Amino acid sequence: MNEDNTQPPMRRIVNSNIGVTNIFEEKDVKTTMMKTFDELVEILKAHCGPYSNYAIITDPTQPTAEPIFTKDGINIIRAVEYASPIQEFVKQNLAYIGSRVESAASDGTTSAMIITAIALKYLVKELSDIPISGYELEHIFKKHILEKVKNYYSKDCGFVYTKKRFLEKDSSLTEKEIIKYLAYSQVYTSSHGDVELAEAVSELFASTPEEAWAYMHIEKTQYETNEKYSIKIDHAQWHIENARFFPLNKLVDDFGTTYKKDNIPCCICNRIPSVGDPATEQIRNNIETYVKEGKPYLFICDDKLDTATTNWLNNLFNSYPDHNVVFILVPEGEYGMNSDTMFIPLLTGNVPGSETYLDSIKCSFTSSGFDIISGLYEDTDTTNVSRMHYFLNDKEKYKVYNETIDYLDKCIDAQKKAVASRRSNAAVSHLMKIRNKLTIINRASFIIGGSAYDNAAAVDVVSDAIPAVKHILIKGFVQSSFKSLYRVIDNIGMVNDLKNDNTSKENKIIKAYVFAFCYAIEQLHKILSESTKSKYHKKFYPNLNENLLVDETPRYTVEDMVSIFTKMMSNKDITLQGDNIVMMQPVETDLTLVERFGEVALKFIKACRVITPGGVVIHNK
Repeated sequence: MNEDNTQPPMRRIVNSNIGVTNIFEEKDVKTTMMKTFDELVEILKAHCGPYSNYAIITDPTQPTAEPIFTKDGINIIRAVEYASPIQEFVKQNLAYIGSRVESAASDGTTSAMIITAIALKYLVKELSDIPISGYELEHIFKKHILEKVKNYYSKDCGFVYTKKRFLEKDSSLTEKEIIKYLAYSQVYTSSHGDVELAEAVSELFASTPEEAWAYMHIEKTQYETNEKYSIKIDHAQWHIENARFFPLNKLVDDFGTTYKKDNIPCCICNRIPSVGDPATEQIRNNIETYVKEGKPYLFICDDKLDTATTNWLNNLFNSYPDHNVVFILVPEGEYGMNSDTMFIPLLTGNVPGSETYLDSIKCSFTSSGFDIISGLYEDTDTTNVSRMHYFLNDKEKYKVYNETIDYLDKCIDAQKKAVASRRSNAAVSHLMKIRNKLTIINRASFIIGGSAYDNAAAVDVVSDAIPAVKHILIKGFVQSSFKSLYRVIDNIGMVNDLKNDNTSKENKIIKAYVFAFCYAIEQLHKILSESTKSKYHKKFYPNLNENLLVDETPRYTVEDMVSIFTKMMSNKDITLQGDNIVMMQPVETDLTLVERFGEVALKFIKACRVITPGGVVIHNK
């Protein structure tokens, strides 16, 4: 304690490593944070929006590696390196906001991080003179901001647009045309103007059943192709990836890599005919009979041939070199999950995992895998259009099948709710592929080709574009650049002013949140309008005034944007979008930003010592 009875300036230990302690003055913590917010906004704003500049990211540890050209705000932020732990704290929390938005909606990540940085800086300033606790701040935000935003978006208030509203507005448009147009617009903006990708993805969604959208997956070619993007329709009743062929000398075509058979008997079993296993003795007897008689026979089983069984088969095949028996060895699912052989019997009307004998199937084995083209079930529809299985939801006739589908749905939901990890993500991917195969006829897959370098770069773009389209078609979309969120937050502030006392602490905190969000979104629109390439943004969304909060023009009635969109669609020329694209973003982008902002704001306000220290008060007797 000093002689003049004043407290010495508080020092805070921000980070402690072995042998090094970083100690900062309290006032320096806040100053450093505010400065870092400004620095990161300056970095991000040059790469914000579909018509912004690319960033070039290099790895100093790998000087010979090709640089990465990207507009992804998360990768750009993570490439920034700070020596100060305070600045690193700011950077990591902004990247956290972006990653949460990306995982929830796959669009709007850079804009979300810019809004967060500007809003946090403004919020810390506004709350510095209000004595509050962490509980009060969290409670007020959830009750008066987060819950009300969710209510606005859940009700039919005009903020969320869906394809149903387009069908109601203009009966001349077919559902396929609307799906194709909305998918094109979303991909065009999220991929930064990639017309080729937008056309391919829009065609994929327009030609795939709505029930199958949630189960789409992306495939990457293993070799260079002329087409960068393409759609593959599986004209097969079942497709097995990474299957092995045994014995290899039975692969027959001009190149020696393809096996095709029609009207061949088949046995499907999720266990191998191990030597000495009494349960598979009949299967081994059948194999020996077919080998000796030279009749064609196909055996599909799990890829777990033991040494004794492999030796028995090799000796048998060598003794009768003209045999026509082959094995398709099916790999297990990711992280040891059930292989395809567990589920194929469902399509034949049998119980999952049971041994299934088929009199005649048509099949082929190529470098892309093994296909059962026909023979599992009868299908009178010979068209190549993707559709759902006709026995789906027929619970009386196909009870076991539909119970298994319901069970798979429960497993997928359970895995999605688990803590995100490489293992859980792989499990979800595998289960979704199995469900896709069980429910969809002529499955459509999105293929990424091109050169090796373009292939790798395209995966990142497509992995964001396709999930974003899923979100806007299934859950709906809002106006881009958080303009819908601006209107919702502004409405919350106006209603709060009318109902509550402006002098109360609770109302001051609500107003601080409202002003922080509105100010940050206004600044975002200024950033977007500065770009000379933002002509499309300017056309559909005129620049917000510098201070919309004092604007006297009516701003609470949402214009019917559907009318504008349907006029654009009347051209029905999806390849000449240019000025006719719809600027949109998934509704999940807005909701995720608001939800995660409250979480991160509490950290920063605590770090800046705005929150009153809590504790238990003990009164003296």
